[in-house]
Amino acid sequence: MAPSTRDEHHPWYAKEPQSIPANGRQRSRPMEVLNLGMMRTGTMSMQHALDILGVPCYHGAVMLGRSSDIPLWTEALDAKFYNKGTRYGRREWDRLIGDFGALSDVPAICFAEDLVEAYPEAKVILIDRERDAWFESFDEAVISACWRPSTHIIASIDRWWLGPMRDMTMRWVRGWFKSNSKEEMREKAIPNYEGHYALVRKVTPPERLLEYELGSGWEPLCKFLGKPVPDVPFPTANDRKRLHEMTRLISQKSLVGMGRKLAMLAVPAAVASLAYWIYIKTSRTSNAL
Repeated sequence: MAPSTRDEHHPWYAKEPQSIPANGRQRSRPMEVLNLGMMRTGTMSMQHALDILGVPCYHGAVMLGRSSDIPLWTEALDAKFYNKGTRYGRREWDRLIGDFGALSDVPAICFAEDLVEAYPEAKVILIDRERDAWFESFDEAVISACWRPSTHIIASIDRWWLGPMRDMTMRWVRGWFKSNSKEEMREKAIPNYEGHYALVRKVTPPERLLEYELGSGWEPLCKFLGKPVPDVPFPTANDRKRLHEMTRLISQKSLVGMGRKLAMLAVPAAVASLAYWIYIKTSRTSNAL
């Protein structure tokens, strides 16, 4: 049977959370690429491109199928922006993303200077985008999603999957993006964009940095990474239609998951109630005799 559109474009939907070993993951491949451009600058397309080049890339959407990563991202955000715990270094990053050779999108880009320092062997990609076009996409895809009332309502009930993910997201919104409302996030979007790019350019040695232009295809990327040019088109991912579908599926998966959890809790409760009822009936019968 051919895979459905959902399975093809949103493989995370059917995945169960992966557990993290008690001692954390170990680095199983070198960290080759840090794609530190802002979300909505082609980060998912670059993720797919790096995957094709044989460099597995951790994008923020990966967490949708690896929810066991969320506590570690939360820990890292707390340490960096809220002075809770110890800031992550190479050892801690390896424990979290040691099975990937590249990083892209939030929450990874919140730690740009930390990652550039932790992985001096990694090359850095920065995809710039015309500001007005970027803001329109960012406002629709990110700001609206962060402050959507229905998502917050579901997340407040779903403390198993969507709730922790929402809590982690709001940590970078408030700590890294320094925003406490939809209006403030919109107001700070372009200044934060420009400040982030200035920071990446400041902390990255020029020989490690590729300023990649959207639509320029494989050649500049492959030349920079020393990889052969693949005989396939450069990927294009995460268009608006797919983005809206992903938003709907996140809520759907959360509701389905909550239903399963509640059903699992209901069965023991029903058994306990039945046992208690039998006990009462038996006690009454014994007393009657």
